[in-house]
Amino acid sequence: YLDVSSEDILDSYMRAYQYRKSRIEPLYYIAHYFRKKEDFNSGYLTAKLAQMVPISQDILFVQQWMYDYGVQLEISVCAYWIEKYEECQKISLDLLKRNNLPPNVRTCIENNLGFANAKLLEQIYNKNFTQNLPSPLME
Repeated sequence: YLDVSSEDILDSYMRAYQYRKSRIEPLYYIAHYFRKKEDFNSGYLTAKLAQMVPISQDILFVQQWMYDYGVQLEISVCAYWIEKYEECQKISLDLLKRNNLPPNVRTCIENNLGFANAKLLEQIYNKNFTQNLPSPLME
């Protein structure tokens, strides 16, 4: 992000959002910024806020893709990294039902779904494997 401090970047997006609260673009970019900085919890919470904003009635410069799939994708990726694998899985499955996804986005979502499914399977395996181990006290 060029040679600008994190504080200046986030402050600029916050001012943009405060100026026009009917737009999700600043919230999306804040969530994306947090994700890129590996602050997945902040990214997740910010994207969840963006999800609650109704579709803008503005005519100019609306980033429709953010409403269509961008915010959901940010939530899904951040959910994975904060170990909300079922939420990541559900969002990914919902997004994959859409026919208008760009091919690169569809591939990204398919990959995310695969990662979430692998973690869920790992949890199931670990739960079943550890339950079947003999207790050290029983020897």
